[in-house]
Amino acid sequence: MVLATASNGSGRAAPYLLTRRYAKAMIVLGGDDTMNKRNDHAPELNYVACSLIADDDGKTWQRSNLIDLGGHGHHSGAMEPTGAELGDGRLLMLIRTHWGRFREALSDDGGLSWRTVRPSQIESTSAPGFLRKLRSGRLALVSNDKAGRPCLLLRLSEDDGKSWTEPVVLARQKDGQLSYPYCMERRPGELWVMAGFAFKKGWQKPLPSRLKIDEEGFLREAKEGP
Repeated sequence: MVLATASNGSGRAAPYLLTRRYAKAMIVLGGDDTMNKRNDHAPELNYVACSLIADDDGKTWQRSNLIDLGGHGHHSGAMEPTGAELGDGRLLMLIRTHWGRFREALSDDGGLSWRTVRPSQIESTSAPGFLRKLRSGRLALVSNDKAGRPCLLLRLSEDDGKSWTEPVVLARQKDGQLSYPYCMERRPGELWVMAGFAFKKGWQKPLPSRLKIDEEGFLREAKEGP
């Protein structure tokens, strides 16, 4: 279920229902558009992804086309996307799948339609990533690797996702998991990364997970390699 409010975050306006279906929501603010990337459960038992767009402070919403990658069964299809605005104004969506890598989708009309959908170059397990456009213009992606959820990785792109640095392991929890990440830029070049699910063993023994990263220092180390 997703609730929206037109209160600009003040909480003074009453929320209203966008969907009763399962959705992982993420609000992207850019220009005159507010884009809410979400995923919707299809009757054929695979997940599909889409976006909801409002240009009137959330009073009315338009839904994009559905990104249907096929699949069947538990956690199959297009799930839990993350996205960011590129330097040329297009939107990039990276979509969780269970096929060993993210799928990427591109929109050139503010999220109203997603016509370019293809496998990305980024390998991952079946878990969502988090994509952030940094104030430097770079993209930052926090995700897991294809082996599972014990390792939390960070990579940067200086060309709007055409190429990426080699992934660097930020943290590792051998018998547990560090997944459902979030990345914020507290001030220019100062990144903070958190894991929504951080457990010492499986889904047990939660632990704190907050990492402070210097963007320029990280980029130098990533380019130099191990």
